[in-house]
Amino acid sequence: MHTMPRLTEQEWQEVIRFAEAAKLLSKQICGNGKTAEICNIVRPFWGYDDERGGVGMRTSAVKETMTMMQENMRISMYEVVGGPFCVASDDGQKIYDRLAAALAADRGVALSFRNVTALTWAFLNVALGQLYGTFSEERIRALLMVEDAEPDALALVERVVANAKLYFEDPQRFEQAVQEVMEDEDDEL
Repeated sequence: MHTMPRLTEQEWQEVIRFAEAAKLLSKQICGNGKTAEICNIVRPFWGYDDERGGVGMRTSAVKETMTMMQENMRISMYEVVGGPFCVASDDGQKIYDRLAAALAADRGVALSFRNVTALTWAFLNVALGQLYGTFSEERIRALLMVEDAEPDALALVERVVANAKLYFEDPQRFEQAVQEVMEDEDDEL
């Protein structure tokens, strides 16, 4: 059975931007075998517009659908990172940037761990931990949901979140404790 390629998050953002601007979708977005998925999004927008008396984008349909699309989004770590290994802090930053943008816009976001086979503390510290330095715990809990995570991954997420909350409660105290440990190790050498 042949499955249609799925749009990436960036391609979805392009679709949204073009729809908001009431422009035709470019050939670039519609290429690569993804035309059917885009047409399913765009088709409800087209029809008769009573205000202009012609065929074009129906403003009400655009606004309704854009509101629905903006309310919730899904981020696949596998797709953003480009594979099953979520280990590098640089890749964690890519996830953080997307999560932070969603939270800042009051959008619900599901973070999918599907197909992720390797996960590190460094990646999660950057991807999730630093959210607690920018947003309140209440906001994060209300808008962020984790999906498709194995029990080991969830346990690691919980430890990273617990440490991030401790750190951001009093960063100076945390950094001072780290400094003291480092000085003690230097004294032992």
